[in-house]
Amino acid sequence: MTKNFKTQLTSLLKKETKQKLTKEFEQIKRRMVQEFLNHPVTREISAGSNSPNISGTLSGEGNLFSFIGFESGVDPIAPLVLLLEETKFHYSSSSSHKMSVKYRVTLPSKEQIYRVSPMPWAMGRSWVKGIEHGISGLGFYLRKNSIGRSGGGVQIKSSRVRTGKFKNVSYISKIFKNFERNMDGIKL
Repeated sequence: MTKNFKTQLTSLLKKETKQKLTKEFEQIKRRMVQEFLNHPVTREISAGSNSPNISGTLSGEGNLFSFIGFESGVDPIAPLVLLLEETKFHYSSSSSHKMSVKYRVTLPSKEQIYRVSPMPWAMGRSWVKGIEHGISGLGFYLRKNSIGRSGGGVQIKSSRVRTGKFKNVSYISKIFKNFERNMDGIKL
């Protein structure tokens, strides 16, 4: 096999590998965004103040949209989808005569996620972080239609109106772990 032929063959294989990796990455990224959109927390918040608590985070009645206190008509999910869509695939290879492939994936950082998911009533706090680590105040949350910022309830400051605790759930961290596992599972 001549050196020129080897170089051409290696170049062709690298091109095909890059195309395959890029295609696999795009499919895995689409699955990640879909997993996010189908997650019970996302679906509950997207449904607004009239949604049932399909995430299982609140004991009793109410939902995340009104408990967190989002403004009626706002879409707190959209900035997260845009950020997830910005996940990038970077491909590189070594010299033209060696078959060596490297790639890097850039996911949004937790800090970026937290920055685009602020609590409507607490600057510097993230509702996404709260979903995974806990949100206080459930005992003071009164579910009631057509009141409060969300139109689905208010926080009562004077006394407890319910029992139970917020049940934190794995959310973005689980979705990222699944994405990374899927990327690690790519076979060439």
